[in-house]
Amino acid sequence: MISRKLFLLLPLLLTGCSTKIDASSSISEEEKDESIEESLVPVETNTNPLAKNYYQLLVYSFNDSNGDGIGDFKGIVDKLDYLTNLGIEGIWLSPIHACKSYHAYDVTDYYKTNSVYEVTIGNKKYDYKYLLDECHKKNISVIMDLVINHTSNSHVWKSEHPNWYSSQAAFPGGMSDLDYDKTEVKEAMKEVGKYWLKEGFDGFRLDAAMWLYNESGSDATKVNHQKNYAYWQEWCKAMKETKKDCYIIGEVLNKNHDLAYQYANAGFDSTFDFNVREHVYKAIKDSSYDYVGKTITDMNKALKINKDYILGRPLSNHDIGRFSQVHKGMADADPYYATNKNDLRLANALNIMMRGNTFIYYGDELGLQGTCPQGWDDMAYRTPMPFKSGKTNSVKYFNGFKGNGETTSTILSGKTADEDMNDTSSLYSTMKALLNIKKNSNAIKNGEVKKISNLPTGLNGYTLSDTTETISFIYNSTSKSITYEFSDSALFATENYESNSLNLSSKGFVVLSHKI
Repeated sequence: MISRKLFLLLPLLLTGCSTKIDASSSISEEEKDESIEESLVPVETNTNPLAKNYYQLLVYSFNDSNGDGIGDFKGIVDKLDYLTNLGIEGIWLSPIHACKSYHAYDVTDYYKTNSVYEVTIGNKKYDYKYLLDECHKKNISVIMDLVINHTSNSHVWKSEHPNWYSSQAAFPGGMSDLDYDKTEVKEAMKEVGKYWLKEGFDGFRLDAAMWLYNESGSDATKVNHQKNYAYWQEWCKAMKETKKDCYIIGEVLNKNHDLAYQYANAGFDSTFDFNVREHVYKAIKDSSYDYVGKTITDMNKALKINKDYILGRPLSNHDIGRFSQVHKGMADADPYYATNKNDLRLANALNIMMRGNTFIYYGDELGLQGTCPQGWDDMAYRTPMPFKSGKTNSVKYFNGFKGNGETTSTILSGKTADEDMNDTSSLYSTMKALLNIKKNSNAIKNGEVKKISNLPTGLNGYTLSDTTETISFIYNSTSKSITYEFSDSALFATENYESNSLNLSSKGFVVLSHKI
């Protein structure tokens, strides 16, 4: 998704997302709860099978299996071992439906996937069913990006059911908003969701979830959240009746990020917590920042509404850009980023080693950075994954976009991806270690979060506990090294240590385990 504001500022730009972001807020500043809370309310430490490490990828940018310059379903399957080794348990596929644009948020047919993602070799067709089968063999779940708020103006519904569309809100860029006051629309979208669950998908990332009922296409104060909640509860109930263990995460992207917590009323399993970027950024830059207290406070805003809620934790995605690089000219994106290895390493550690579902944007484990010679647009963070080298140069992925659509990708180390994977000091190796620790730890996924007090000056930390284990995460965001002595088992440390004494360097951290 992307702001309607950008469409007004850049009318010639074919934007690449469908998020509506607005500076207006439906929750006043006075209504925000800014008090810092010390523990989660309520404490829930049971195993939740929907708590997983997710990897968001764009099919066309991830891996090309047949050399035509466009990523495909078979290309993803060819890299499943890469994902499982990284510690990934689920994949979020950005839109795969038939569409007109490169960004694919302008769906032309809800019951077809984009044919360019299919590969046929001999008599074998490598389509989404092949992808689902192979993912499930490796216990990787797959969720589909479902664009439910609007369709392409080329969708058959525009001609067959013109009364299904809203007269008050129209999404720019050749897309139109659906009218959810129409029973036919509500029922049609239930059928779409049920169809894909029956086809084998494990759930959905719901695009523009807050915008179904709005009187204006860009004014967040005109959104009717109560009507949104009511329909989403109805829709989610229908999905759970079709596949009880499906995972549903809604995107509520607004200038006031706290609004996402209120959507714990909507029947979802999760919404994305876009405050994570700010908390992580400030934590790595300022040792006095109360990262733990701020995070607990935000989690409680959702958990007080739904005790089973799982907040999604993204540092990067196709809307907000990459945390690993500066994106100039982004009207609505928060200016939080880190471009050096130590900062990125700590930022990702703070994001992974916290309760909630970690969402990794493809290439973030390599510190991927993308460029687009034509200037600002979201192509800069949709560039191809540089598996075979440390750099790619692509034209065909974005054919016809503002000239030749040329983009490039590089990785933080300047080496090849394979070299990073074999380098124990690389960002990739750190994230792989932490993701696998979280993958196998219920305490991190579902445990109670508490701040650690009485640490040496300059150090910060917190614990995550269930009934069998306590995980401690201690970090140093000062500019000096600090000695830390510990008695528990070290699962990971950024420095070598002897006899349970560790000299934590600037931006260093340690993960400890205590079995109960």
